[in-house]
Amino acid sequence: MPSLPLPRRVARKLVRGGLIHRVNHVLEVGCGDGELLFFWGRRKPGAAGIDDRPETAGLPSAADGITRGSVAGKFPFAPHSLDRIIVTGSSTYAADLTAPEAYIATANLLSALKPRRRVIFLEPGVPGGRPEEARLRTIEEHLENFPGTIVTRSYHDGMERFLSLEWLIGRKRQVDLMLVTFAVPRKPISRLEWHQHAREAVMARQTPAATRAA
Repeated sequence: MPSLPLPRRVARKLVRGGLIHRVNHVLEVGCGDGELLFFWGRRKPGAAGIDDRPETAGLPSAADGITRGSVAGKFPFAPHSLDRIIVTGSSTYAADLTAPEAYIATANLLSALKPRRRVIFLEPGVPGGRPEEARLRTIEEHLENFPGTIVTRSYHDGMERFLSLEWLIGRKRQVDLMLVTFAVPRKPISRLEWHQHAREAVMARQTPAATRAA
């Protein structure tokens, strides 16, 4: 997943619209220098960020609450503590989504969500269109290894279909996104259980490979 810098107007719509409206504790994965966190933090005091990309390691922080480190490593956010997670960039997710590190990262993220809350992967569109279908399907297949509900939606500048957007195309840079949303179940799931699902996903992929090698 590449870095996805969002214009300030998009961040404003995310606050007012359906993504982080009426939620307090928001985590941005791929926060960079924290510019969006600084903007969101004035409206969402519980906003925090984490970034595991090497190119952001030395950036000065524009906001408090930024963690530099792997999403698949020692995860600093407590289970069932977050209302929403927005994934805008990550070295872990830019790599192979079938790798153990990707499943561990997702288990960490999902375990930090409160019941029925959501993680949202923002995928940039190609100029004048959607992201590659193969990329979207890869994200969906990755998430299908965990219990929850997946919804994929489009977001286009100048269209009111999803977030009631009303900007005039041409006055500012057009933004086209796909949003892959994963909602965790109503019943609380422990961090250990989420990691069990991750382990099962890794084993399921390793078993056919071992069979072919034999």
